[in-house]
Amino acid sequence: MILEQQRADLLKRELYKPRIFGLEGGEGTGLLMRVKDLAPFHNPELPVALKLVAYQSEQDTWVICLALRVMELPQGTLVAAAYLNPRQSRDYELLSRLSNQQTFPILFLNEDVQEGVDVSLSWSAVQREEVSRIIENIKKNLTSSRLGGGFDPDFEAALMEFQNEHTLEDLLE
Repeated sequence: MILEQQRADLLKRELYKPRIFGLEGGEGTGLLMRVKDLAPFHNPELPVALKLVAYQSEQDTWVICLALRVMELPQGTLVAAAYLNPRQSRDYELLSRLSNQQTFPILFLNEDVQEGVDVSLSWSAVQREEVSRIIENIKKNLTSSRLGGGFDPDFEAALMEFQNEHTLEDLLE
């Protein structure tokens, strides 16, 4: 289902904090999220929405937000987000994959990451074209080589700026 490294990473994260991952074979990008109760996610009619938002900070650092909303859960609406830093090589690759894939997989996992429910959302041609435009804009503004991982203070500052200016609820409207 998931790789051992992804499992270990997920077990360290809080519940309901999604993680962006690459599909095996390098052909797509999806989300993984631990939840307390998997039962509601088995409903094929469960309203799930995903929106990609690109943000460029005042210092020209990009933040890519994948905002997720799941409605009609027993505890109400779930709103969460995961972020990509396109200055990081791995994150840039995950973003690039979104310009080619036709579906977006989300895997909701139980607390111990032993069981999961797959939800596959349509990823339209319009969304793929939007990602391609975002990538072109990022390329224009990227002045240095991509980072190989590690802490990026410019990205962290841009993320804070983004989160101070936008709520997830507003992004998903």
